[in-house]
Amino acid sequence: TQLDRAGGYRREMILKMRHKMAKGLDKAPASFLEQCDMEELEFDATQFGGAGPKAKIFMYRRKGEGAKPSKAMVWYHGGQMLFTGPADWHKSCCQLAVELDVVVFNPEVGVGPETKAPQMGLNGYAALKYVLANSVRFELNAAAIGIGGLSAGAFTCTLVAMELAKQ
Repeated sequence: TQLDRAGGYRREMILKMRHKMAKGLDKAPASFLEQCDMEELEFDATQFGGAGPKAKIFMYRRKGEGAKPSKAMVWYHGGQMLFTGPADWHKSCCQLAVELDVVVFNPEVGVGPETKAPQMGLNGYAALKYVLANSVRFELNAAAIGIGGLSAGAFTCTLVAMELAKQ
């Protein structure tokens, strides 16, 4: 069967499903990609409370934005914690940046089975702390940075909020 003895999907099946799902989850119109500047950033997540040293985060900003301090949102992607990463959500992140007039950050928090709980939440927390620590560099209003997520990303958002409450 497709399930292993522990009741979970086999690794081969997960990889096959990732490939299929990544193509179809981001339903935002592709035209938003033309209205948005995207930058891929890397940082050491352990410096900000994350589970691993190498972390990636994508930053999306509406084209033509000036150097004013901007509002921002760290947005945690969906994908059932197994199937997608931030690179699979570029269109939706650009749509959020354009329609909400915010700078959007979409971090790589990890997917199972490679990344175990609570590491996803810690990685999401590290991404938020990284954005806050670099708010001047990114020309952000540090008092106007929020968090949000879709589906599994909403769960990651909850884990981040719980980690914030502990601090």
